[in-house]
Amino acid sequence: MPADGPIEQLISAIFAALLNQRQPAGRDDNFFLLGGDSLTSLRVIHGLEQRLDLELSPTLLFRQPICTTWLSNWPHFWRKRAGA
Repeated sequence: MPADGPIEQLISAIFAALLNQRQPAGRDDNFFLLGGDSLTSLRVIHGLEQRLDLELSPTLLFRQPICTTWLSNWPHFWRKRAGA
């Protein structure tokens, strides 16, 4: 199922770019089953932090490797940057 909404689309695009996929990841795709690893997960987190101006937990993708599941728990994994 394709990504829905701007945040899912951003995550999907970052997954695709970092995992060298031709098409964006779907909303129910598992990051690690798509070929993601621990180093790439940190790059995903960094990319999201830069684009959303948030601080995200580095364990985010390990706890919730499927986009829709961690979006439903979003407040548990982020906080606004200091001074934002």
